[in-house]
Amino acid sequence: MTGSSSNKWLFSTFMGGREQRLFDGQSGQPLRKTRGAVHPMSAIRFAAFAVLMACLSMAVSKETDSPVKTIDNKQLEDMLMAGIPLETITKMLQDNPNAKMSDLPEEMIRLKKAAQEGGMDPREQKTLLNMVIDLANKEKTRIKGLIDQYMNICINGDKAEYESMMRQIMREGRMVVTELRKHIEEENELKRMGVVDALGRLGEKSALVVKDVKLMLGDRDAGVREKAAEALAKIAPPEIVDELIEALERRLVEHLDGIATALGKFGNEKAVKPLARLLTQVADPNARRAAALALGDLRTKDVQAINALLDAVLDDQDAQLRAYAAGALGLIGERRAVGYIIRSFQRYEQRPGRDELLRQLKYFKMLKVVDFLIPCTDKDAPDIRRAAQETLQILTGSDANSREGWEAVREVIRDRPDWNLDGEQVTSTPK
Repeated sequence: MTGSSSNKWLFSTFMGGREQRLFDGQSGQPLRKTRGAVHPMSAIRFAAFAVLMACLSMAVSKETDSPVKTIDNKQLEDMLMAGIPLETITKMLQDNPNAKMSDLPEEMIRLKKAAQEGGMDPREQKTLLNMVIDLANKEKTRIKGLIDQYMNICINGDKAEYESMMRQIMREGRMVVTELRKHIEEENELKRMGVVDALGRLGEKSALVVKDVKLMLGDRDAGVREKAAEALAKIAPPEIVDELIEALERRLVEHLDGIATALGKFGNEKAVKPLARLLTQVADPNARRAAALALGDLRTKDVQAINALLDAVLDDQDAQLRAYAAGALGLIGERRAVGYIIRSFQRYEQRPGRDELLRQLKYFKMLKVVDFLIPCTDKDAPDIRRAAQETLQILTGSDANSREGWEAVREVIRDRPDWNLDGEQVTSTPK
């Protein structure tokens, strides 16, 4: 029998043959034959038949070295509901190296219900479920090996290897979540960071995973806390903002920067005032920096928050906070920040970090900013020269590389209306 005629025979047999008598599902009385009459199970049977044919193409795939199709719990459930015999299902599962079964309780309940609806004998149901458990155990072993490899790459791999492994994990989907969660309390911070990163990218929104990631906001490592904040924003419901605000206000964890970072990513204005208070009232530098960045992420227009950020640009202790606050004001679009950035740059001329502060002027397309930056392009400090040069390139789109070149660019743009945003020019030059 050829492959085509074999498939036709299988389809006819599977659908019950052309002369099958049709019966009403409630009364049990024969239905009158009419052109186009459809058995109540025909749609399900047809869908399951498509799955069956895809799985049976495995034999052809082996001969042609083409990829073998995956069979998972959902496809098995469809086949069971359609009444495919256990013998056929067994052959498909045992012959398919890509059979990915899960024995989670909710999955097993669905499979048993589907087998019952498909009319499978109770003893066959037991045999089927035991087979699923065996396959699931093999799958767990494979997944464990995959995640162990991922944990190793988190420590020893480069960025390209990490992203390649991450793509493989994404293809696995929910199957890897349980194994990933086992590693969330690893001693090595790079492993913990990799776990929360993967959970976030997978988009697993179950309550257990959200709880795990939320707890990592208080991790002892700042990098893990930041990655947990990114992951939480991808998987947690919007109402978690209230929980995070309460934790922030009550100081429920030792490290508050993770919570602050997360609040900035949810885009909820309710977080603005708590973050402004964190910026002004807490001594911990990590928490203050995170609060400044979060206020920028929120693009807040709250006067109290903006004033707190302006004050932070002039902070006399933390150069990184000065730069973060300046960048936040740039994202918000607060033009007063230009004067504060220039004043801070001049005030702390002997302090490190002035180059990063200078770079935050990239957000302000003002002629006075260009006038301030041009003299910086020929200063003695190489980091200042480089920062001024790169910031001018961002603002103007020009590739000038000398003070004279930038003076010529300034002459070109000075009469353009999109550059006359502020008539007041900066007359002082940076020290």
